[in-house]
Amino acid sequence: MKKTIVILFSLIMLQNIYSTKNLKDQYDEVKEFSKHNLTAVKKDGKWGIINKTPLKYDDIREFDDEFILVNINNEKESEYRGYRDSWIGKWGLMDKNGREVVPIKYDVIKHFSNGLAAVNIGFEGIAERGGFGKCVIYCGGKWGFIDRAGKEVITLKYSDTEGFRGDLAPVLYKDKMGFIDKTGKEVILPIYDDDPWYHTYQNFSDGVIKLKLNGKWGFIDKSGKKIGNFIYDYASDFSEGVAAVGIDKKLGFIDKSGKLVIPLKYDIYPEYHTYPIPDYEMSATFFREGLAAVVLSGKLGFIDKSGKEAIPFIYEPLCTYYENIMISFFSEGLAPVLFNGKFGFIDKNGREIIPFIYDNSEDYYIFYEEDYCFKNGKAKVVFDGKQVYIDKKGNFISEE
Repeated sequence: MKKTIVILFSLIMLQNIYSTKNLKDQYDEVKEFSKHNLTAVKKDGKWGIINKTPLKYDDIREFDDEFILVNINNEKESEYRGYRDSWIGKWGLMDKNGREVVPIKYDVIKHFSNGLAAVNIGFEGIAERGGFGKCVIYCGGKWGFIDRAGKEVITLKYSDTEGFRGDLAPVLYKDKMGFIDKTGKEVILPIYDDDPWYHTYQNFSDGVIKLKLNGKWGFIDKSGKKIGNFIYDYASDFSEGVAAVGIDKKLGFIDKSGKLVIPLKYDIYPEYHTYPIPDYEMSATFFREGLAAVVLSGKLGFIDKSGKEAIPFIYEPLCTYYENIMISFFSEGLAPVLFNGKFGFIDKNGREIIPFIYDNSEDYYIFYEEDYCFKNGKAKVVFDGKQVYIDKKGNFISEE
């Protein structure tokens, strides 16, 4: 019986290979959409689906488990180039039966999240904003949302959105930020500043989000309720119930009631940085495993949530030259710190666990979530000019 099954499977595979070979002999290009059990073919510049549609599309692409993207290119030239080429023409979505569920009329279709996908009509191109460490934004047209039946459930009226993250989606309306729910209700009114670094990429952390109003940072919850006042020059996301905030080059921490629980006395450390840093990143320190790294009088140390010094201020401030600004944080009980120009690792008692022998190299984008911090028992470091991995004893190990 097992032998028969093997023979049948082999025959099916041979038939598929033979069929694909025949198609390649007949057509200029062949694409297999295995998740959809569809085969797309191209001839004389036009695509179609075998046994489903005629050759009428200018492009066909993978989308998700239910749909594939189909395109008709009737697009004029745009002043925005570069990224624009990936979204030339009009797009729709086709199901596994070859049916155009979403009509071919949109300039951009983003992926579904919570049952809805952001769509755009009038899109002109993609541009970069923010100087060093740019964010990419979509330019032109209006955005709304469709469901999986292709129905426009939220009117196309917004100038940008990143789609739904949980129950809410950030939207930009008349150059102001807000949030809508799945019914299109503006749960958080679009009254907040469109920060050139942040745009619609922000997300809730611990149920709270930082936003900018009249040039000052503050916080709101998912109902739109303000947490404290919008008075800060700098702010970080909430982590472990508190968030770093800054006024006039000094940093402290607030709780979720907006109360200042750790006074504004620590340095806004990226003043030592040679590149321009967005103001929302300048205080990008946070609590992890009960401790937060801060800088005082030019030296780095760690404090607990009462503001008490937990690890002495003897280390050098550090940050990457990329846009992701981190001081240091504990991960799996260890934190990387810089001493005499070299990295090593300490525990929560400040004891040196892994010696200070690793490079502080600007040749690598280091010190982000997975870099120079332990994850699953290993950390990426730079040693002798090369990226390597170590275990918690400092032994070199493979990337796997």
